[in-house]
Amino acid sequence: MSFLLSLFLQLGSTFFRRLAWSPCGHFITTTHGFQKPRHSAPVLERGEWSATFDFLGHNAPVVVVKFNNSMFRKNFSSGQDIKAVPAGLSNGASKTSTKEQQPYNVIAIGSQDRTITVWTTASARPLFVAKHFFSQSVVDLSW
Repeated sequence: MSFLLSLFLQLGSTFFRRLAWSPCGHFITTTHGFQKPRHSAPVLERGEWSATFDFLGHNAPVVVVKFNNSMFRKNFSSGQDIKAVPAGLSNGASKTSTKEQQPYNVIAIGSQDRTITVWTTASARPLFVAKHFFSQSVVDLSW
């Protein structure tokens, strides 16, 4: 019982909750998600408002998420192969298109665990993890 009370107090103690819309306006990333045993930043799709996927991996509640205002696209030289990859803001959905045609977003996530992770929507793993830079919880981010 004390574990549940401790978990409730930890989950309920987040002061700031800063959500972020994707640059295209079709997705919103929320804060304060939890998928046992990790905290996450769920992504909701406009219209259905169902969770498309989660940015998962923080050890304490996610407090702030911030999309970069630009959309990115990988450039290929003429000699490189273009292979099919998952399409959309999906981190592994079944739709496919070519990498050359597929834009992606970059998002930063700050947590009470004093960590910032930077993700692309084209990958299921973080691009960058910043630990040991802060002495207190991350409460805001800006690009």
